[in-house]
Amino acid sequence: MSLMLETRLGLPSMCGSVAAMALLLACGDVSAEVRTIGECRIRPGALCVEARLSGADLRGENLARAGFFMADLRGANLSRANLRNANLKEANLSEADLTAAMLGKADLQRANLRNAKLNRARLAGADMRNADLQGAVFDRARLRGANLSAAKAAKAQLRGSDLSRANFRAANLEGANLTGADLRGARFENAYLNGADLTDARIDRTTDFRGADMDQCIGCPARSR
Repeated sequence: MSLMLETRLGLPSMCGSVAAMALLLACGDVSAEVRTIGECRIRPGALCVEARLSGADLRGENLARAGFFMADLRGANLSRANLRNANLKEANLSEADLTAAMLGKADLQRANLRNAKLNRARLAGADMRNADLQGAVFDRARLRGANLSAAKAAKAQLRGSDLSRANFRAANLEGANLTGADLRGARFENAYLNGADLTDARIDRTTDFRGADMDQCIGCPARSR
């Protein structure tokens, strides 16, 4: 009986001398193929330059070291995805869901993350220079040591986030919400903090506000250092 089943399924003989069900379980994923969307193969190190992935469901996918340079990921679901060391330079991630995504040391220079969801995302060491973060939500995200210099982050939500040693030099944080954030060692030289809210943020002597515009900023130090 098992021989007949093996013949019908075309399974290799090495998998099939015990039982049909065991055979299926043991060999069922041997021929599994990598998922492909358009011309983009969804796997670690994927090369998806200028890929059209608007609205794609990529939840929990392992895309570490993937190349998404200038890719269209508008509204894509990347929650819990592994994007460590990924190249997302100039990618369009507006309104994308990156909740709890792993983006450690990812390259997001000049990326469009307007109104994106990055709650609890891990962005330690990420490069976000000149990125558009307007209206993005980073609540309880980890951005320790991230580079956000010259980023456009007006009205961004960074409540309770770890921003220790992050670089916000010359960034626009007008009306941004940083309540309860860890700002120890963060750099805000020449940043625009007009109307920002830093209530209950953790600020110490290593937090640098030199030259920052802090007009109507709530919780900012009385004078720049």
